[in-house]
Amino acid sequence: MQKFKPTLIIIGTLLIGFVLGYFVSGTVTHHKIKSYMRVTEKEGFVNMIYDRIDPSDAQKEQLYPILQKYSQKSNTCLERHKVVIDSLRTELEPYLTPEQMQKLEKCIGCKGETCSPKKNNCQME
Repeated sequence: MQKFKPTLIIIGTLLIGFVLGYFVSGTVTHHKIKSYMRVTEKEGFVNMIYDRIDPSDAQKEQLYPILQKYSQKSNTCLERHKVVIDSLRTELEPYLTPEQMQKLEKCIGCKGETCSPKKNNCQME
């Protein structure tokens, strides 16, 4: 039994490491997806920039109109991107099997959202 004790400790430590790594990796990925999706909200873009540059209150007052303008431009770009992806999906759909459509949704889907290939839209989970 004395010979197996170090082996059991090593195996136990590895198992604990794998389990912790699995959950930490999932949590980090989920956080990155949520922070990306937050940018698409009305004030999300502004808040993301504020978080990164940590402006003073006086700077926030000066920067806000500029960031609002670019927030609208950013959302416009995202909307155009969705239109392109929807067009691609529509053109490919007649040629793909249902399984291939599911794989396509995972590949070009809405990054962290549940996508409906029939409705061509995205809905938050």
